Amino acid sequence: MTKTIVLILVFSALIYGIIILIILIKNYKSKHFANTTVKKISENPAYADKIMDKLHCSYGKLEIQAFDDLFYHLSLIPENQTIGKFQIVKTFKINEFKMLCITICNDLDYFVGITGDLIDIKKVYTFNFAIVKNMKKMQFEFYSEFFDDLNDKNLRSDFETELLKFIVKA
Repeated sequence: MTKTIVLILVFSALIYGIIILIILIKNYKSKHFANTTVKKISENPAYADKIMDKLHCSYGKLEIQAFDDLFYHLSLIPENQTIGKFQIVKTFKINEFKMLCITICNDLDYFVGITGDLIDIKKVYTFNFAIVKNMKKMQFEFYSEFFDDLNDKNLRSDFETELLKFIVKA
């Protein structure tokens, strides 16, 4: 009986370790992906268009009259500036109506440990955002990739709010 309990505990610890390792690898890959994307765009600006073509899901809108100089403020944000949970790795002005923001988002998630306690796990996400100036509707529209889960969706939706708070303060 004792061997069984020890074996279960060892197996549980092994699974827990593997899950933590997977999360750490995903975090590393997210950061690496963001930096690789910036490098590719810097070497070949047409690559930004390929990224923009993948950003179809709307995550927010902002009336132009409320913030007509948004692109100007975005262009002033220094590389790797932290804004709330987001780190703006780099912004690229595609044309007078489109901007691309490459971001890393650091978020805490909860994981149930071996003992049943909740453990904070730092997760890193790479989010690309297209900000489009729609002159017909007189608004800026925020687009990104489709979300994977509810937490992902909420984080992407928070980007517009965090960005505007930062710009208003600046």
